[in-house]
Amino acid sequence: MHRITQGRVIAKKAAGFLNAGFHAVAVSRRIVISDFGRKLTIGAMLWLMMISLAHTWATGNTQAQIEQAVRKLLTDTRYEYIVALNQTMTGAPERYDSLRVEPVGDALPFGNCWVRVFFYTDNAVVYTATLNAQVSWYQEMFVSTRAIPRGEPLTPDLFTVLRREVTSTADPAITSLDEIDGQEAARTIPQGKALTFSMVKPEEVIKRGDQVTIFYQSGNLQITASGEAREAGARGEVIKIKNLATNRIISAEVQDEQTVKVIR
Repeated sequence: MHRITQGRVIAKKAAGFLNAGFHAVAVSRRIVISDFGRKLTIGAMLWLMMISLAHTWATGNTQAQIEQAVRKLLTDTRYEYIVALNQTMTGAPERYDSLRVEPVGDALPFGNCWVRVFFYTDNAVVYTATLNAQVSWYQEMFVSTRAIPRGEPLTPDLFTVLRREVTSTADPAITSLDEIDGQEAARTIPQGKALTFSMVKPEEVIKRGDQVTIFYQSGNLQITASGEAREAGARGEVIKIKNLATNRIISAEVQDEQTVKVIR
């Protein structure tokens, strides 16, 4: 800001000199500003001043520029991102045209991470730096309102929606009611826990020991028989079934709560 204010003062004085049409000789430095060369000389001064100001504006708050550049790498609109450098930027050039940031490694910036910064002047890299940053991701998540035992079917009334920090990109949070439809708790979920995909599994519509109807089809031939589930299973899963007529154990795909289909 000081450089910009100083530049404006210089520009104002230069304009005043032009209006006055002055003719000066600076003997001490042997610099002569004549009527003939005045416009050219002061024009060059203004041009150099504007170049300096342009660099100043580009530099600005370097740390803020870097943090903003990191945010631009993160484009998934499901999240809100907060970026903070963990160290003070030192050694960067005082003047540069632009900067570019890229993550160190293949992963997007997340948690405590490192980024590489490139400073450009006249389209050429003039300085690089590797910096440590804290990049926090936030998202609205389903949070349990009570403890949910393992195996309990998941319903919307078991959760409230809260903004929470993402702690792992490997186990993303569940954020849609469609994602819990037909699901149950894969393990006990404590009260106040944000729901992630590792905590759920397809709801087991058939339990071990349930009496089921075995359905078999081959072309126009259809056969049904009574069976007993030897395993629990969700829709689409293949489980072991005991055929009560033959006492044989067969594999069958769960169709619904009462029916399994023999697979060939």
